[in-house]
Amino acid sequence: MVCHIEALNVPKSRLVNASLLFCVGSMAIVGSLQSGLEGNHETLFTKSVLDGITSIIFTSTMGIGVILSAVSVFIYQGAVTLLASSIKVLLTDAIVAEMTAVGSLLILVVGLKRVGATKINVANILPAVLIPFIYGMIMKNLKNGRTIKKNANLLEQE
Repeated sequence: MVCHIEALNVPKSRLVNASLLFCVGSMAIVGSLQSGLEGNHETLFTKSVLDGITSIIFTSTMGIGVILSAVSVFIYQGAVTLLASSIKVLLTDAIVAEMTAVGSLLILVVGLKRVGATKINVANILPAVLIPFIYGMIMKNLKNGRTIKKNANLLEQE
């Protein structure tokens, strides 16, 4: 039994596949981060042109679910942009590069799933994009903890 979006008779799997295809790319992550951190929207503009052309091609085979995926892409990229602008002091170049690498791996998984080489549910591993940020914060706190202890030891010696 296939689930459908009731009003439009669109299979949810096609909507989800199209949303994942457009959301997990490195341009989606980097473009949203650049937009939020630097106010530079060029990557998002380029991505929108590429996504527009790709969506026309995919709509011919996957149906209207591809067009409807624009809503989830807007929400995802908007949320990343707003989040990046609010935590810009915490995001280093290394964390952004690692988040981009994770996005690229997710694109690989989407492609492998598309050709039937794997059955990994990409939506379940989408939060993996946040792991570099969490790791970076943990490492920063550990480094700061060592610095504080080192400074405290120096003060005690004086």
